[in-house]
Amino acid sequence: TNHVLGSVFDFFQNREMNGNDFFLNRTSRPKPPLNQHNYGAAIGGPVTIPKIYNGRSRTFWFFNYEGFRQRVSSAATGIYPSRAQLEGNLADDSAGTGILPRSSAICQAAPTARKCVDVIDPSSGLPFPSNVIPSNRIDSITRIAHQFIPTPNVAVAANSPNFPSFNTVGTPPTINDWDQYNVRLDHQVSTHDQIFGTFSWSEETRDRKDLRPLGGEGFPLANRLITSTWNHTFNPSVLNEFRFGFNRSRTFRLAETSFTKDYAREVFGLKNTTDQPMVFGVPSFRFLDSAASARCRRRSAPPTRTCSLPTI
Repeated sequence: TNHVLGSVFDFFQNREMNGNDFFLNRTSRPKPPLNQHNYGAAIGGPVTIPKIYNGRSRTFWFFNYEGFRQRVSSAATGIYPSRAQLEGNLADDSAGTGILPRSSAICQAAPTARKCVDVIDPSSGLPFPSNVIPSNRIDSITRIAHQFIPTPNVAVAANSPNFPSFNTVGTPPTINDWDQYNVRLDHQVSTHDQIFGTFSWSEETRDRKDLRPLGGEGFPLANRLITSTWNHTFNPSVLNEFRFGFNRSRTFRLAETSFTKDYAREVFGLKNTTDQPMVFGVPSFRFLDSAASARCRRRSAPPTRTCSLPTI
């Protein structure tokens, strides 16, 4: 068109417009926060420079901007041990995650239940009495990790031989912001030739927290795109189109703790850890039965092979 035309828009959404999450309803929790805007503007018209150039019906420009701002919390569930279990009483079933001795009443009634396991002391080969690990046998580093493990907050059925589907629920927040600009220029060279070029610029920042303290992730993204196209009409039945494009993208997957504190060295006191700030984070742990591994090493070849028990 030979007139400058434009438009603006804004799509808004908040929690008053949405229903609650299934798991939040199930645990009698309110709808989490939500505030979302998707807005922008577009404008275009002929290229005109007074007393220099009149591009009506020949040269046109177009520009648009789009922005997105989202502050949302979504339901997250998990299953975690009780505080008593972290302190060594593995048979504590207050959170539904008890590891019960096979001699317990529940295991006598349901001997094949997954909860029924005698926890073996690797130093003696005998079960810990009542599946309770003495406090002096708990490593100091694992105690430090307790602060990064969520505390169960959902009531579960008592004296059940089965683990609950979840015992912890929360609404960790997510921040999702992005901006995008697009510019386009069209020019009618002749009745047989048309050219146009575009430039696009976008930046996105996504910060997603987790149910676990400091367990979130970030996804920064930057993108640049340049394109050009030349259309030439040879005759009413033959058309040639030449295209060129260049794209540069930059994206990362970062932990919530990236470029912050070196938790492995400064908090846990571990040695031989990374010195790259991008991968700083809270160390992860898994359960390993050292006695079973030792027996496996003695029986297997090559001698370096190890065996581990699955995480409970």
